[in-house]
Formats: sequence, structure tokens, C-alpha cells
Amino acid sequence: MALGGTGVSLADGMTVTPSPSPSLTSTSPSTTPTPVSAANRSTVRLTYRVHSSLVRRAAAWVASLGVSPEASVGAPPTTSYTPGLPDLDLRAIEVPADQADQAIATLSSRLDIQWVERVATVRKHETVGTTTATPTTKGGAPVRARLLYEPNDTRFAAQWGLVNSGAKSAWPVAGAINAGIAVTVAVIDTGVQLDHPDLINRLAPTSTWGKCLSSPCTAYSASDSTTFPTDGDGHGTHVAGIIAAETDNAIGVAGVAGDRPVLLMPVQVLDAKGNGTTDGVAAGITWSVTKGAKVINLSLGGDQNTQAVNSAIDAAYSAGVLVVVSAGNCGGSNFLANGCHSQNEKDYPAGYADTGSNGYGKLIPVAAIDSTNTV
Repeated sequence: MALGGTGVSLADGMTVTPSPSPSLTSTSPSTTPTPVSAANRSTVRLTYRVHSSLVRRAAAWVASLGVSPEASVGAPPTTSYTPGLPDLDLRAIEVPADQADQAIATLSSRLDIQWVERVATVRKHETVGTTTATPTTKGGAPVRARLLYEPNDTRFAAQWGLVNSGAKSAWPVAGAINAGIAVTVAVIDTGVQLDHPDLINRLAPTSTWGKCLSSPCTAYSASDSTTFPTDGDGHGTHVAGIIAAETDNAIGVAGVAGDRPVLLMPVQVLDAKGNGTTDGVAAGITWSVTKGAKVINLSLGGDQNTQAVNSAIDAAYSAGVLVVVSAGNCGGSNFLANGCHSQNEKDYPAGYADTGSNGYGKLIPVAAIDSTNTV
């Protein structure tokens, strides 16, 4: 690369000549873009990926006369919502709804932007079956080695799923593999009831907790309750209990993990109604990777296949993190009530695992069965 006063020559022979940055409100370079905070105007949230190539960044800086991507569309300065992953720089901005298409075109034309897309919505995937009850007291005998017997959890008899799925029969084997080494599982969901007696001894250190209702994530602070990844819906607590409720403690249910030392990392990306956005999910995934999760659980999805979430899953895969995703709730006759537009509608990010997709082999979609083993 050669920098000069009139342009930038790239390795592929392309020469970039400085030109005024496009404006959202006018083709004239002297017109100042309309601020996104203009009163009485609805906004659209966009997310984009900044190229990691320094060559492209330098070329874009020269071509735009030093105007940043955000400034080129009239948005305030922003930073990456995927810190800690230098090769994945994802950012999000808001623009007036009536200027979203032009903003996308402007950002897409820049040499330093790899892609840009509208932020899409996601929703929790409803869970069915026995969940973790909230008893009034906590107690029970210590967990015994490798659960070669029936655990004494009060609702274990109702947990046919542990038997039908083969999870219970795997406990003796799983208990002998890397015995005593804890596995951190990030529960990216509506949050977790942090004082739940069946989960409280399973929680990862508070330094790993994150709140990512929108990008970027906010770290937990004991002095600021607004940073707590608490569960206002119950879905995330249910999911956390399915994964790793404390087993053989004479209360509630047994987790799929049995007596394996599992640590649950609560990462809240969905609100108290179970709704969230794809940039929040992407931020939650990358947060989990940088905080040491070995497994990520996503019991959520939507009908949009987005590059933001897919890029975050790619980063998790590259870091050796196992991503498990629920397949969705569009298969039954109740699909409309589950937020689906049509029966058997493909759900994402589970759909990213399709054969032929770049996500094939990078995540594990999981569907459900009923007590008769019917999908």
C-alpha cells in the first residue's frame, strides 16, 4: 500500500481517489447529514462489520476525507460491540427510518465496511415440561459420585425427558470424563433468577455476567441493579435449570448435567417479554466467548438469517466454543401463537447450520420430543 496526497494504491492495483462523503439528505458534499435524533421521526437500527484490513481502512479514510462510517450517515460516533475479538468489529447505529435505505447504500459503498444490514428481532423459544420450582428451603445430602442411582430431587419422577433422551444413562460415563473440571455454559436468554436455590450454587463468577439487551453489553456491577442479568420472564431460569439444576439436593429438579461441575454464565439478551434483537444476541455470543464460556446455549430465534449473529457464531467456533441452538417452535399447529408466520418456517440462527451453509458444522440445532418420543 502506498499513501499519497491524492489517493491510495492497493495491492490489487485499485487506486482510490479522495471524494466527499455521501450525505443522507443531499448529494451535495457541503450538506450536513440530518442527525438521527431528529424529533418525531422513527428510527431504524443498523449493524455493520468494519473490515479488519488496515489497507481498506486507510483507503476508506482517504476516500472519505477522514469521515467515519457513522458520520457519513449522520449518526453519532460508536464503538465495536464485540470488544476482545480484534478480527470481529461489529457496530450498530440508528438512522431515521425514511433514510435507512440510503444509509445502507452509503455504508455498503465504503471500502472499510464488509457488510451492513438492518437489525432484526428475535424471540424466546417456548419450553414445555418440568422446570425448576422455587422451594421455600434448601437442603439435601451432598451429591454422590456419578449418580449410579435415582437422585432425590423432589420432582425428578416427572422428568421423563432425562430418561427418553438418554441423558440419565450418560451420567456415569460423563462423570468419569475430566472429573472435577468445571465447564462454563453461557445461558444467552432472558436472564436467570440469581437467587434460585436450585441454581445459586451453579452460577459462574459475577465477573462473567453480562446484560446485552442491546449492543454493547454491560458488565455486572454489584452496586448497580440495572446491570443485573435478572430474569423478568422465567424462560432463562427454566433453560438454566434444564441444563444444570443442582442434582441430588432434595429440592426441585435434576439438570441434564447431573452431578458434573457446571457453571452457568447468565447473559441477558431478551427482555421481560422474551424479545430481543440480533445485535444484542451477537454481542451476547461474543461476550460469552471472551468471558471463558465453553458452551453457549441459545433457546431463541427469529425468521431472519443475519450476518451479525452468524459472524458471532463463526467467532465462537473459531475459539473452540460449542454453540447449541434450539430449532424453533414453528413445527406444530400452534405455530402462530409461537410467533411464526407459517408452519415449519425456518428459524435462525438454527437454520445457519444447514448443509451448504457457511455455518454447517459450527453449531448444533436441537429439537424436542414429547413423552412418547414424537418430535
